[in-house]
Amino acid sequence: MTNIEQNNFKSPFYTCFSCRSIHTNLQDLLFVEENSAKGFCKEECIEDFYRPLLKHYEKLEETLRINFHLEDETVLLGISEEEAMARLIAAPDEIWRLTNDLSEEIYSYIKVINRAFYIVLCTSYKNEPSYIFLTTKTNEQKMLDAFRIGEKVSVEVSVSRDLEEVIERKKSEILARLLEVSVFDEFSEDIPMDQYILYHDLVGPTMEDADEIYEYKDKHGDLLVTYTKSFKRNEEAIFYLVICLKDDSLSLKNLSNEIDSMTSDDEQLQNSMTIFPIFSFPTRLGSVYKEFKQGKLLSGHLSN
Repeated sequence: MTNIEQNNFKSPFYTCFSCRSIHTNLQDLLFVEENSAKGFCKEECIEDFYRPLLKHYEKLEETLRINFHLEDETVLLGISEEEAMARLIAAPDEIWRLTNDLSEEIYSYIKVINRAFYIVLCTSYKNEPSYIFLTTKTNEQKMLDAFRIGEKVSVEVSVSRDLEEVIERKKSEILARLLEVSVFDEFSEDIPMDQYILYHDLVGPTMEDADEIYEYKDKHGDLLVTYTKSFKRNEEAIFYLVICLKDDSLSLKNLSNEIDSMTSDDEQLQNSMTIFPIFSFPTRLGSVYKEFKQGKLLSGHLSN
């Protein structure tokens, strides 16, 4: 579009819902709600716009827990928040949708993990959680019922269940490789598996600011991405590794008839979806670190 065409009343334009900046190209805007005209020019605008709602839902949960005497409830999922989120996205057990009189929608995604309830309150876009207002977990039925809002939405599980099975299979394969390098040997100097949960706070820093990122295809033809980073923990040098499954190369796609009917926009979305964390762990041993830093180096530099 030329400058002349852009500067006349016949040319369409679009406004960021937060900062109100003007854009002539719809592709410049980001959307986080299905069937909504709310578009944003950048992620900061999304955060600014939804921040009051985020605080509102946090306050609601706090009030609920006080009313139910659950302020100090201890819930053990046995996995990291990242793994819980990946399982919920891959195969939610329940989805609930609350619609107000302006047709604005809030979704509640629920997943049962190790007999506990993992809950995400969010907007939904392309049938997946988009902007997340609140994540929580509980063992109590009354707390769970509070998040069963509006109407229950049918859950499409045909592809999601396959994805969950792939994630579990690959997790088992990674554990087998760890066993091969004697991580769990009783005489090993490495960190015991039952202490891995104490290091889950390193998942985010590792993925956000990795020293190295590797990509490789496994024996099933699926693309795995490994994030590595070194840390000092209790005056001790360790490596932390996060191994993820890149969903735009899943062999299980061949199982889905939905792929055949995808539009070009859907295909672009499929190619840009987030990766799924499979397994993360700390290690003191260079031999274990070297075992998993394989494939093509995407980011960082080769280290000793």
